[in-house]
Amino acid sequence: VLEPSAPSVVQVLQGMFLLDTVEYFCHRAMHMNRRLYGLAHATHHSVPMSAELALYNAAAEAGCTGFLIFLTFAMTDVGYSSFIIVTTLGDIKTVWDHSRYSTHHLQHHVQPDCNYEQPFFDVWDQVLGTKAEEDDRKKRK
Repeated sequence: VLEPSAPSVVQVLQGMFLLDTVEYFCHRAMHMNRRLYGLAHATHHSVPMSAELALYNAAAEAGCTGFLIFLTFAMTDVGYSSFIIVTTLGDIKTVWDHSRYSTHHLQHHVQPDCNYEQPFFDVWDQVLGTKAEEDDRKKRK
């Protein structure tokens, strides 16, 4: 269970993929289920998208997603140091994504049924067909 060890590039990259996987599926589930959305995720979308409010979430979302992230890491060989590095980088990237420099996540706040990826890659959005560019929104109308 998250043994202390020196971080390695491989573990950090593995951890980034794990974090993205948990975040993608939790985020998508909250958008697909109205009750879950209202209980856990509506708080995040109720405020203007900004770097200052990037980590503004309901306790239910933070607790549940945080627990699943910890559990996922605990079941792998990603060490504690790598876990700390990955989650810290994830928070920094989440703030960056909400600073409006990231058009990928900005598009999610404009069109909430797409671009669930966060914080690092958009692999799951690509694989599962939920990636959208700004032009895609215009095509849907």
